[in-house]
Amino acid sequence: MGKITKDDSIVIKGLREAKQWSSRRLIREFPQKAWSRASLDRLLSKIDATGVTERDVEAVVVDGRLRRHKTSLRLQIYVLVIIVQHSPDGATE
Repeated sequence: MGKITKDDSIVIKGLREAKQWSSRRLIREFPQKAWSRASLDRLLSKIDATGVTERDVEAVVVDGRLRRHKTSLRLQIYVLVIIVQHSPDGATE
């Protein structure tokens, strides 16, 4: 089965929050990813419970100290593009 990458988890989170997509819908819409349903269910449960995934925060070393920051705006825009592409009228809800 395919591994859920950091970029994948951001897209999954956006689709879950915006469209309430289930693991089955995600598998049907992205068959090339070959995600397992169990791993998607775990990730969706975490998103539903906390609103974030462990992959929403990136670790960066700054001045010799470990810092954490939110994912880049570029990836968040990518999520919105995916949502627009999958909406029937081409606009977000």
